[in-house]
Amino acid sequence: MYTIPLLNGAFNAKMDRLSFEQFLDLMDKEDGFYRDDNLWETVTYYYEPLLETGIGVEVSADAECVDIFRSFGYTDFSKYEREQNAYTEEEIAGDECEYLQERYFALFLRNKGVHYVCTWDDGAYMCRGRTNRIGYRNLPYCKNTVSIVEEFLNLCEEFDRLTERAKGLTIRNRLAADYVKRQGYPGRLPVELETGKIELYRESLKVDETFLLQSLYIGQEYALFSEREQVIWASAADLQVFLGLVKCCEYYGDVDYFLIGSHLIGVSRYFIWIGSYGRCLPDHYPMRYEQGRIIEQIRSFLPYADSILRDLYFKEYQERLGHGSDVCIFTEGPTDWKHLKFHLNRLEKRFTRGPNIRFHEYEPTDSPVEAAHKMDMGGNLLCDMCFSFSKKENEEIYIFIADRDREDVVKKLSPKDTDQPFRAWGNHVYSIVLPIPEHRISTPRICIEHYYSDAEIKAEFMCADGIKRRLYIGNEFDQYGRAINLDRFCVNREACGSDSVRIISGSGKKERVISLTKDDGTNYALSKALFVEHVCNNELQISRDTEKAFEKLFEVIRKIKQYDEQLKTQERAETQN
Repeated sequence: MYTIPLLNGAFNAKMDRLSFEQFLDLMDKEDGFYRDDNLWETVTYYYEPLLETGIGVEVSADAECVDIFRSFGYTDFSKYEREQNAYTEEEIAGDECEYLQERYFALFLRNKGVHYVCTWDDGAYMCRGRTNRIGYRNLPYCKNTVSIVEEFLNLCEEFDRLTERAKGLTIRNRLAADYVKRQGYPGRLPVELETGKIELYRESLKVDETFLLQSLYIGQEYALFSEREQVIWASAADLQVFLGLVKCCEYYGDVDYFLIGSHLIGVSRYFIWIGSYGRCLPDHYPMRYEQGRIIEQIRSFLPYADSILRDLYFKEYQERLGHGSDVCIFTEGPTDWKHLKFHLNRLEKRFTRGPNIRFHEYEPTDSPVEAAHKMDMGGNLLCDMCFSFSKKENEEIYIFIADRDREDVVKKLSPKDTDQPFRAWGNHVYSIVLPIPEHRISTPRICIEHYYSDAEIKAEFMCADGIKRRLYIGNEFDQYGRAINLDRFCVNREACGSDSVRIISGSGKKERVISLTKDDGTNYALSKALFVEHVCNNELQISRDTEKAFEKLFEVIRKIKQYDEQLKTQERAETQN
């Protein structure tokens, strides 16, 4: 007898699932709640005994889920209004007090509750100010959710008893202690940093406005300030701790920076940072690296940017790549270049007269691996880079290699001339869509892992935790994600089915393969990053079909080199004439 495993209670919830109307009937019977259903698709229940706290249960017909929350409202004065003294200190302090209560309730709920704690706003944008909600989101319509509502009410009452005894300063101290402890410091103030310290600000500091610093920039290693056209630098790590503490404990979070003697001082409403500084940037200051970080930060906006900004981005990125080979290859995925580099080294004896090739070696932005370049490439960015690089003069050949699993990318990068296995974009820029190897003719929507045989893809490897893992292929599972003969269940059912050749890896929450019969949550799918690591460590017996697949791709690269040399010869001849 095979059963689908329980995933965080999801299947239990489905078995106990109620309709929208049935759940409303249950809530109508709950003591103390009154119903506000002014929107037909959303019904909200407010808890009347604690009406001033804004405790509510929102039942959504569209989203088919339940939110349980406690509300925190803000007048939300602008900085200009506060600087113009348009409101009293008491009114501004009211926002600060509400923020402390909100943060403290979130901390309390995380420590006491058993569900994931969320913060969101109430969506009412027409009125002045705003209201945040703290609580649990996206719970299913089921009887157990009503029990969670009752647990939430008990926690709110316990929180109120706790805060009756705790004044504002006490709450702020507890939030500060929690924050600094999470940063790896002892849970108390003052905090001794690498080059300074953070203390409670007791308003005893006399500062001269003429020493006020402007134009803060926080880089990877240094925080930069300007002072009368001079650059002042301090430890970015220390400043980040200070700013994080201010954000944690203060609603408005305004900070001023001053130079006082040999110290750089940061002052917020309640905290003070006392650090050291320098007036001249160190010789090793990585200016180029910082510029590169800024360039990377705008990458997500590129699909919506105009041509000027896009050209600036790729020009800067291109200059950071360096040169030194005949051909530079860009791949769509962060593991693709590793496969190509490995097989190029294995096959180099057969390509002794081939081009001098280097790869754009990069890691994903969230990778723990140290790398000179970190980026999340993907098909869209690969197309953008190919197009933009082709608009500039280049010293070497750039080749962009795409997978075949996205029709839009294939269409953009495929050759216009069917006689050529590549597309020439001009200025020594070319694109290749993975040539289809013989063993994939019937399933052409492939990625680089499909260059290996099915047996190689399914090879198991022992992992550091003592569990054997491997890559899976979509057609090993039925349309419901089940592989009964393997005792496996694929969480990403969209990748499954008899017609699917998708590679299913163990990367992320969506790409997981677990046991059908054991409810232990173990992920048996290998990540693509670990697969290529095992390949590069010569732990996989490479078949001749796989070798032929990579040879076919390298042959296209060799043809590009020949084609480009012919173009250069023609250009030289035209110039001489």
